[in-house]
Amino acid sequence: MKAVHRLATLGDVSRLFELRRQSITKLAAKGMSFIDAASWAEKLTIPGMEKKICELEIWVAEVNGTVVG
Repeated sequence: MKAVHRLATLGDVSRLFELRRQSITKLAAKGMSFIDAASWAEKLTIPGMEKKICELEIWVAEVNGTVVG
């Protein structure tokens, strides 16, 4: 299983949005309340993620055609 690294595209928005949300709620909740972590995770919207992909250099790791990081 070899990871491919590439620049994110607008086609990655939904997956990156979900990965971000899952990461925050699982990892940040270890240092803050679950409610605070969930609130933080919900601050970014799908249009906000689209904007980030257009404005920033965001790289993704892809395994077997699926963005994993």
